Amino acid sequence: MLQNIIFKHKPKVVVEIGLAYGISSMFISDALIKVGGRKHIILDPYQDDSYWKNIGILNLNRSGLSALVDFQKDFSQIYLPSLHASSEKIDFAYIDSTKVFDLLLVDIFLF
Repeated sequence: MLQNIIFKHKPKVVVEIGLAYGISSMFISDALIKVGGRKHIILDPYQDDSYWKNIGILNLNRSGLSALVDFQKDFSQIYLPSLHASSEKIDFAYIDSTKVFDLLLVDIFLF
């Protein structure tokens, strides 16, 4: 489904919130490369903690799909305002992070 969206809309810059194992990130990056995208910004403050142990980053590197990835070890509510203030145009956002309602609303608002 994510790849179909990328193929249809051909975004140049994608933001993904949440990395975990990196499965969706690999599908997004693969499609983004095929449509000529230029950046896949991924936010995940917990990637290197004792739970995820950088497995998402490792999987992206192993798959050879990390060329477009701009990984940010930061909370979305901290990083997105600075991204919003920059001149970077976001063409597609995939939010797959917390299930906490108020934090999800902040993410949606900042896009």
